[in-house]
Amino acid sequence: MNKTLLSFAILSAFSSIGQITINSTDCATAGNTVFISQTNDLTLDYQTTGPNTTWNYASLVADSQQEVEFGSMTGLPILILANFGPFAPTSYKATYWLPTEIPIDMLSGILPVEISEINQYARLTADSMTTVGLSMKISGIGVPTQADEIETRLKFPLTFGDTHYSEGVVNVDMNPIIDAAYLQERTRTTSVDGWGSITTPYGTFNALRVKHEISEANSITYQGFTIPIPAVNTVEYEWWANGQKVPVLKLTTLSLFGNEQLTRVEFLDDEDLSSAGISVNGLENISMYPNPTENEIVISSEEEVSSIEIIDLLGNIVISDLNPSIKNTYSLAHLSSGVYHVKITQAGNTQVAKIVKK
Repeated sequence: MNKTLLSFAILSAFSSIGQITINSTDCATAGNTVFISQTNDLTLDYQTTGPNTTWNYASLVADSQQEVEFGSMTGLPILILANFGPFAPTSYKATYWLPTEIPIDMLSGILPVEISEINQYARLTADSMTTVGLSMKISGIGVPTQADEIETRLKFPLTFGDTHYSEGVVNVDMNPIIDAAYLQERTRTTSVDGWGSITTPYGTFNALRVKHEISEANSITYQGFTIPIPAVNTVEYEWWANGQKVPVLKLTTLSLFGNEQLTRVEFLDDEDLSSAGISVNGLENISMYPNPTENEIVISSEEEVSSIEIIDLLGNIVISDLNPSIKNTYSLAHLSSGVYHVKITQAGNTQVAKIVKK
């Protein structure tokens, strides 16, 4: 083979592995539905990255699964549409909404109101994906809130070496339902720190790895007193591939005392696993509070539970209850600060959730 043909062959092989570019057309939009599986394996390598990297996570096994539907911006209550619908200011016109987990849901145990149905609204354009606000029900009354500062989650086109910084602020005024307000402040530093080939149970893809370093501080003001909620620092590692709508793999770590601890592993899947005894959509009929906690955790269920185990990040079972009742309180005073997993078996299904011991 002459040098020209050899060079062409090498270039072709390199291109087949390929650096890719992620655009907004690679992301989900309203009406899309995906299955996201979670695994209990928290020993994965999240440090290896860089150009032309091969990531092999083919051995992942799902322990639970979520069916994620990207909500349409039609047929919503008038207040939601006024804030995020077609008549909202351009920067707040949301593309879709998703249920979200934020510390405000803990306040139902502090404030004399019930907080439920917390949703986050996102705007997807050709150049960015942004978070434009929240809505929730406070004692059954819908309260939408536009972000005071709109957080940018991704900037397009996304290529290897890109970086960006963003801040987001949402201040939820609960008046006149109750004399209270909830403040969420986030900073996000994003870097595209790797490209290459990734393999998961879903398949093999050319991918970009995106690292998000997120710092979140929250507080509640009630009758003139401000109560800070412990700050949370997390890092999210996402592997994006063309046309897959969401990351094919996402790892989340919690930063404690300067160290990262892997707390969540989720990957795009191509089937509904409920028929295989895998819990779909997380903790069903289970409530668990407070979280984060200092001394104890309360786990209650609407139905009979077969067993409850609390497991540390090394896989050690630190609390085991093989005969739990409908409502259970467990002391965590003897445990070190950090992240633990709660494994709940109910009617043959296993559900897993995380708790943070302060």
